[in-house]
Amino acid sequence: MKHVMSRLRGLSNLRGKASAQKNLALRPGLPSKTFSRSISFTTFESKEEVSKVLKEKEAFIIDCDGVLYHGDIVLPGAKEFIDFLRNYNKKYCFLTNSSDRCPDQLAAKFNRIGLGAEPKDFYTSAMSTATFLRLQKPSGSAYVVGEQSLVDALTAEGIRVVTAEEADANTPEFVVFGETVSNETFNYEEITTAVRLVRRGSRLVGTNEDVADRHGEEMIPGTGALTRPVEAASGFGC
Repeated sequence: MKHVMSRLRGLSNLRGKASAQKNLALRPGLPSKTFSRSISFTTFESKEEVSKVLKEKEAFIIDCDGVLYHGDIVLPGAKEFIDFLRNYNKKYCFLTNSSDRCPDQLAAKFNRIGLGAEPKDFYTSAMSTATFLRLQKPSGSAYVVGEQSLVDALTAEGIRVVTAEEADANTPEFVVFGETVSNETFNYEEITTAVRLVRRGSRLVGTNEDVADRHGEEMIPGTGALTRPVEAASGFGC
């Protein structure tokens, strides 16, 4: 986390409103008005013009799936762009709204498909959610529907992850949903437990609002789809 904090603080001079503004604003030390100018979309006439514009930038926040790769297929120009960042000593951070993989796993994927990366290069929605919960309720508790990477991120920020039995005995402050493709993690029992806790006062939190995620060549339900049954049955939204 210290490495990620250091990397993200180094991005504070970046201009242009990014879709990641909401996540980054949750990091301690990062002002909510880091981005002071809206980004514009420009058509470039040549590679030389693109290179000139990129060289003028100090830092880059880069989405992953759909921008650098689809599944395990690296998209055209992705490796050259990352090589450019490193060759010109640019500051950069790979930002993902996925919570089902930790930075170690993401770095392993980048290295496997030939892009190369270190865990400190990544900032995930699980990490952002964990920071958000800590700021809302330091040392709070959460019932989690998601993968181990989400549990680990919450634990690293001091959030106590509880079982269904513990949650029934003492209602946690939060019910947290993240991406999952496991029937053991997301099932009818998990949904009914989440509904029960939210109706008792737990705050429902999703790591992102995406209702669909790409999984290889297919689209699968995202976090936004997984929270919908709980929102509908409990009467409380994220």
